[in-house]
Amino acid sequence: MRPEMTNAVRLSSHPTFRIRKGSLIVPSIYLFSLIYAATLAFLSLDVFKDRINYLRYAESSLAILQGYFNKGILVALVNEPVWLLINTDESVKSPL
Repeated sequence: MRPEMTNAVRLSSHPTFRIRKGSLIVPSIYLFSLIYAATLAFLSLDVFKDRINYLRYAESSLAILQGYFNKGILVALVNEPVWLLINTDESVKSPL
């Protein structure tokens, strides 16, 4: 062994967490993830209080973007310009 390596820690000598074959840890993680994702996917959109604000933001995105540019280019660039440009399409309409 080289002299500069005598005081070094050998990583291969440290125990590592190993999942044994046939262990229930990995399937449990997948099951929990699936249940969590399904719970979030089946939530009604009416549960979220800020939904109407997001719809208004999407409907008037062009005016919001123009207001940001009037305040300055830096203000426009840090306030989600791509999102606002995507939502300038007329197909974004509120169902309300």
